[in-house]
Amino acid sequence: MQAAAVQTANASTPAETDTAKAVRYARALEAAPLADNALDMRKWLLRWILETPDYTVLVCNMLDIPDDEKGTLSGELMVQMMAGNVAWQIEHPQQNDDVSRQMAAVRSALKMYAAYVATDPKWKVSALDPVIERDRNGTLREHVAKKVAAGCNSENGGEKMTFSEEAEPPPFLGGFLRESHMVYPLKVQTGWVMQNEHRYDELESGASVRFQREGDVTGWMDVYFYPIGVISKEQLETLAAAEREHLITVWKDASIGPPLSALGSFKVPLKAAMSVPAGRQPRPEFITAYAADFTYKHRENSKHYHSVLVFMVDRLYAVKLRYSVDVDKMTREQARHEAEAFARSLLPQAEITSTGRCGSPAMGINGKMADGCVGEDPIQPLVPEGYRELRFEYPAPR
Repeated sequence: MQAAAVQTANASTPAETDTAKAVRYARALEAAPLADNALDMRKWLLRWILETPDYTVLVCNMLDIPDDEKGTLSGELMVQMMAGNVAWQIEHPQQNDDVSRQMAAVRSALKMYAAYVATDPKWKVSALDPVIERDRNGTLREHVAKKVAAGCNSENGGEKMTFSEEAEPPPFLGGFLRESHMVYPLKVQTGWVMQNEHRYDELESGASVRFQREGDVTGWMDVYFYPIGVISKEQLETLAAAEREHLITVWKDASIGPPLSALGSFKVPLKAAMSVPAGRQPRPEFITAYAADFTYKHRENSKHYHSVLVFMVDRLYAVKLRYSVDVDKMTREQARHEAEAFARSLLPQAEITSTGRCGSPAMGINGKMADGCVGEDPIQPLVPEGYRELRFEYPAPR
C-alpha cells in the first residue's frame, strides 16, 4: 500500500515558525508514518530538538519494550515520543509538568504505531499490548507518573537533548560546524577505485563518491557523507531505521524476491590515534554500523541487482554506503559481506575533521571536544598521495 506524501509547505502562506513546524510534523507522522516525506520530517525533528534552546526533551523507556523485542520500529517509536513530548510543550505551556510531557510522548507514539499496524499487521509489537490496554482502561497516567517519580524527571533522570547545559547551542551548520574536511583513499581494498564525486546543492546533504572495481561495470559502491553532529546510541538506531524505511518507500514498486531484510549491526574497527590532545574525546576502538539488503529491478535497463545499505556515524558525520551488484555476479549474502568489508576497509583510512563552535569546551561532551572536532579555527589537513579531499564550508547564518 502506497502512503501519500504529507504536505509540508505552501508558498502562498506566511513563513512558518520552527515551533509550528515541529507540531505539524509531529501530528503528520502520527497519522501517516509511512508517507513519502516521513524520513525527511523525522530527520528535521531530531535535529531541531537537538538544537533548540527553548525546549528540553527527556528520553525515557515509557513503553516498557525489552531490548530483544524492539524490532524494526524501535527508532520510529523513540522519535515519535520525542516529537509528541515537544509538541505538547509548545501547545500546552501551562500544563508542562513531567507527567504530562511523558503522557503526550506515549500517546503520540501509540497513534503512530496504530497507523503502522492499520497499514500492515506485520508491524505489530506484542510488548505494546499492555501499554495500549492501560490507555484504554484509564490507568496509563498512573503508570507513567510512577515512572516519572522513580527517576524519569527533569531533576533526576532522562537524557537531556541539548548540546550543553551551560550554553545556548549555536546554529548547527555555520556555527557548531563551520568547516569540514574528508580525506579519503582513491582505492579501497583490492580493485575498488574512485570514479566520481557529486556535491549536493543543500549543504546538509553533503556529497557522494562512487567506487567501482577496475574493468567491472556489474556493480558500484556509492558512499555518502553528510553532517550529523553529536548523537546518542539511540539516535543512531533511529536514523538507521529511518534509512531502512526510506528504502521500503522508494523501492516498493521495484523490489523483487525476498523482502528487504531487517537491520543487522556489525562493528567497524578503527585505528587508535597516536595521541589524544588534552581536552578532546578519545577515538573509540570501533563504531557500530547497521546494514540491510534487498533485490530490485533496475528502472532503466530492467536488470536485476542485489543492493545493500550500510549506515554509520563517525566524527560528526553520517557515512552511508549503497552497494548495487548484478545478481549474476554474486548472491545477496555475498553482496552483504562485500559491502560490510568495504566499510571496514574505508573508514579506518578516511580522515574526517571539523572546526567551529564544536571546538568550544561548552559545546563538547563532558567539557571535551567531540571526536572529529579539532578546534574553533580553520585548518589545512594533510592529503597524502593516493588520497583526495572533500572540503565543506558552512557560512554563518544571516
